[in-house]
Amino acid sequence: MRLLFTAFGSPGDVIPVLAIAEAAVRRGHECLALLNPADEHLAASRGVSCRAYGTRWTTAAIGEHPAWLDAKRGSLSMLRELMAPRASELAPALREAVAWFEPKAVVHHQASFGVAWATEPSGVPRVTVSVAPAAWPSVSDPNLYPPMPDLDSYPSWTIRLGSVFGRRAVNRAVDPALNAARRELGMPPSRRFMFDEQMNAALNIGMWSPGYRGPTEDDPANAVITGFPGVVRGGLTADAEAGRRDLERFEAWAAERGERPIVAMSLGTTAAYAGLDQAGLGAEIAERVGVGVVVLGGIGGEGEGGGRGVRGEVLRLGFVPHGAVLPRCAAVVHHGGIGTVAQTLRAGKPAVVAPFTHDQPDNARRLRLLGLGVPVGRRELRKGGLWRAVERVVSDGGFGSRAAAFAERLCEEDGGAAATVAIEERIGGGGD
Repeated sequence: MRLLFTAFGSPGDVIPVLAIAEAAVRRGHECLALLNPADEHLAASRGVSCRAYGTRWTTAAIGEHPAWLDAKRGSLSMLRELMAPRASELAPALREAVAWFEPKAVVHHQASFGVAWATEPSGVPRVTVSVAPAAWPSVSDPNLYPPMPDLDSYPSWTIRLGSVFGRRAVNRAVDPALNAARRELGMPPSRRFMFDEQMNAALNIGMWSPGYRGPTEDDPANAVITGFPGVVRGGLTADAEAGRRDLERFEAWAAERGERPIVAMSLGTTAAYAGLDQAGLGAEIAERVGVGVVVLGGIGGEGEGGGRGVRGEVLRLGFVPHGAVLPRCAAVVHHGGIGTVAQTLRAGKPAVVAPFTHDQPDNARRLRLLGLGVPVGRRELRKGGLWRAVERVVSDGGFGSRAAAFAERLCEEDGGAAATVAIEERIGGGGD
């Protein structure tokens, strides 16, 4: 088959879609990715042909939009101000690509709007990819959305009522922005894009482990849960290789200090642009708990930057692949983004989760209910809540044993490969 892929947003939005493309290439299909210019390297690293479209955008822009970081309304603001307007660039580019590439199907992220506008006239089927359970509202298996409290269970009537108002809130945020894009393209107005248009696909893929959130009776039509994306293939970049050597030296140093365990900290893009001092929090964890701390990604905090270096018992590695670091740690402190959740689960490590916005609170709750992590509220980060939670998961062997057992279930799980098989079965044209 010829398959056309598109996704826009953070790496957590783009990489799972490219994981399917990578798996499809391995199974003999001809694949093309239509991506933001800043994401071309992500396709190249996976051996997927790519064509860029539209205005270049990077996650650095998040720091210029405080509303996108708001715990309660950040998701709606980002959908309205970033994702929806992109449709006016995607739809014409996709229409052109469909005409000359002639794909058997278009595979796209759920928040890549405008795909249906380009595919419906030609009758090309769509495959919608959702990367986190929060994207599939359910009464049977409720999600945690702001400003809901984190409870073990909720009365069904509150979930049903919340679902109604939640969908209305999303529609009110997204529909006007998308209709503005449609007017720009000379198209008539429509409505209910997020849940009706986007999910009205030939196949709806949930790209997370069934053990993390299984199928429910109120999942979208034509739904299949395929598993987390598989591990990234290929070697480390030169910078990542240097980080690996730094980590080995740090491990030796920790051993000399009495076999101290090492804890990884990766609070994501949101934390970095919110100005959170991850290195400072790491130093507090190191002092209070008696561990070494490895900080991944952007550091945040005044004057910290994102480069490598050592501050006391904290090693700053910058942007090094999680898969090269997490398996060597005793626990992981992260923000609850679904990509980091998957990497932590695959590494078999318990988590301390400090959610900020988007799908992060729901992921934090799911890890708590599975006994695989401890959530820490944003207000508690600077009040000792973070180091106390780290001390708990490091000292309580139950967290480690449950995480290791869960990792065993993921050993053979490859969401990209399973999604490709599902596409073959639904759309046709099986691979090798």
